[in-house]
Amino acid sequence: MDLSIDVQKFLEKVDSTKNPEFVNHLKEALNWLGKRLDYSFHYYQQLKRSTTPKNLEASLLMFDRTARIRFEAASLAYLQNIHAACDAFPFALHILLGGLSKAEANSNNEHFKWNKKLISDVVKKFPHAIKLHEALKDFSNDVNFLMLASLVNQAKHKYFPRIKCNLDVSKNKYYLSIESFEYLTYTNGKAQSNIYENLNILSFAKTIHDETLLKIFHLYKLAYDCVEK
Repeated sequence: MDLSIDVQKFLEKVDSTKNPEFVNHLKEALNWLGKRLDYSFHYYQQLKRSTTPKNLEASLLMFDRTARIRFEAASLAYLQNIHAACDAFPFALHILLGGLSKAEANSNNEHFKWNKKLISDVVKKFPHAIKLHEALKDFSNDVNFLMLASLVNQAKHKYFPRIKCNLDVSKNKYYLSIESFEYLTYTNGKAQSNIYENLNILSFAKTIHDETLLKIFHLYKLAYDCVEK
């Protein structure tokens, strides 16, 4: 799986004559993406270490609070970092589009969110970039990304759903799952509420790394190909 970006080549695509700061903005954004991936790897390793059979058995059978804190903290930190890596893409994309004013680039606004405006701005700027249009729409409706966003935002604004330590009797194996949480999907612009129960954390962590992150890097490369310099 190719999770790499040539930062220098991306910087050469930015129209620095409009605003020299844009080059630095994009450089910092891409460097920060790399750090987020490093942090995610670190937390994933912590998550795996905290979910060994010995640690999970301690949590389930001996009510070891320290063991629970370890896997809860690692789970949340990992999900937050992957989500942050995904959420940083709209900002970098708008820098590449060259459609931001200096004030907009230095603020937090609707330009930096996954919404209809992001896609409409790209369609307007690059009407022939069909692959990028479709990839943006696909990612905006990606169920794994929507579940990830829901979990992280719920933890930020409300609370993190309860994590259960389970025993699969048939396999004599312990595993972690998120008990129940709500996430939204969108059909023709209309939101639909969904409830997911018993989400296997390690399986989901692997999926969002191997599939969701890969889609983000694919979007970066499609955006790069659209900008002429």
